[in-house]
Amino acid sequence: VLAASLAGLMTTYGAPATAAVIYSVDKSSLSFGNLLVGASSASQTVVITNQVNGTTTVAITAGTGVTTNISSTVLKKLTDTDPFNASVKAATRGALSSSITLSGTNPGITAGNPGSAGNPDVTPIPVTATGVAPMASVTATAVYVLVGSGSKASTTATVTNIGDGNLSGLGASSNLSAGTNTGVLGTGWAGSAANTVTLADSKSSSIAVFTYTAQATRSTGTTTITSAFSNGNPTGTNTAVTITTTLTGASVAPVASISSTITAITARAGTTGVGTNSMTIKNIGDASATLGVNLSGTVSSSSPGLTGGGAVNLADGASQTYSFTYAPTVRQSITATITAALTNGSSDGKNNATNATASIALTAVGPVYSGSVNAVPAGVGNGANAGTVFGGTILFGDFVGGLTTQKLLISNLSNDSATKDLTDLNLTSIAISNASEFSFSLTGFNSKTASSGSISNTVNGGIAGDIAIQFIGLATEFRSALLTIRTDEGASENGAGTIYVYDLRWTVPEPGTLMVFGVGMLGLAISRRNRRGNAEAVSLTAKGADETKI
Repeated sequence: VLAASLAGLMTTYGAPATAAVIYSVDKSSLSFGNLLVGASSASQTVVITNQVNGTTTVAITAGTGVTTNISSTVLKKLTDTDPFNASVKAATRGALSSSITLSGTNPGITAGNPGSAGNPDVTPIPVTATGVAPMASVTATAVYVLVGSGSKASTTATVTNIGDGNLSGLGASSNLSAGTNTGVLGTGWAGSAANTVTLADSKSSSIAVFTYTAQATRSTGTTTITSAFSNGNPTGTNTAVTITTTLTGASVAPVASISSTITAITARAGTTGVGTNSMTIKNIGDASATLGVNLSGTVSSSSPGLTGGGAVNLADGASQTYSFTYAPTVRQSITATITAALTNGSSDGKNNATNATASIALTAVGPVYSGSVNAVPAGVGNGANAGTVFGGTILFGDFVGGLTTQKLLISNLSNDSATKDLTDLNLTSIAISNASEFSFSLTGFNSKTASSGSISNTVNGGIAGDIAIQFIGLATEFRSALLTIRTDEGASENGAGTIYVYDLRWTVPEPGTLMVFGVGMLGLAISRRNRRGNAEAVSLTAKGADETKI
């Protein structure tokens, strides 16, 4: 009665009771290790023991991937046992994580107490396993040969077990097994497939060896290998699979792509580095990256005065620009040819030699010097120094005294149609060696100083220029001087061009002429004395050379 009263009080006031263990299990977890995917289930036994007097019912719930041979067990008395089997089967490669849950009740205990139907004992048992399987991988390396070379290259189709079946320790049953291998040959290929292979993890074996021969033009040839495996599906399900593998062979070659920025050039003769044009060559082929064969050859010009170019040695995708400079030495109008002579790289993909040309119009212009003496025509000859021309002899007659003038007419005879800076004739320096008896002055030039001047050609409205040369004859012996005219003919504007030299001469008169000249001078002196009414001196000017004869 007292016990019943105490039990009623505890129920009334909700006092907690000590948890009652109504069963126990002999395993806290289940580990099945490595399981071959798709193989038979692996089982372990779990033993349940009753921990109380009276009937205990234990419900068994299996998680995903786990099966049990019973769903519940009934234990009638203390220490009663009931074993059951837990089975696991791997469906795919990888870790399996599941559990078995046991929940038990004791109907003999008042509702609300631990172990009752409303508050069952619950025991989770973790279950782990790893699914393992062989996996097939078939690879083949592409091969490359040079177009037209007749060379051959071999490649191998290789199967590898990239799975983990044998690592599980399950033995040969988990190895990769290849059944049949067949090949379909493409253009340029020869060979056959190998026999069946059996491979443990990470092991490889050749299943086919094929040879590819270079073709006549750039092209790609393939061979298809079909491998039938009894297991080793790449999905990791350890099922049969057929894998198709393509072996690739390529006939490769360098290929030239050529472009140019070639335009006509007009330059002044005698200049250097005037006007630049270029040709660009690019290798758009595919031989260098695989075989190390570059596009090769040379780029050059056929014309004197047009320089540039160089060697061609270009890997795939590389390009180079070859510049050309026109530096003419003489006036001319020509058409030059720039040639890219390549030993390979033909655009038809046959790896033949190829040439590409570009034409360029070249015009060299400049002034043309002309000098003529009014009294005595100037002769033309070669001077003693390079770049020096003997213009001729300028005679001043055979006076014994007085002032004689000769004119040297300078013209620019160039008919080149170009700008003034390319065609103007510039007399950069004019000098006389005997300045005490010979002097000069300039008239008619476009622009001038005391010793220089400029003359345009006829196309640009040219005008002649005069160099008036005076000789003061005060002695009775021979007199001479050199007139030196430095020009920019054949050189850049105002540069060091052709030098023209003239021989200035006063000749000794014949004795009879000299006597007559002396009498005349005496009479002239007397006349001057008689006209000395003013103190002004009268200057004497000798007549021209063609007027001195008596």
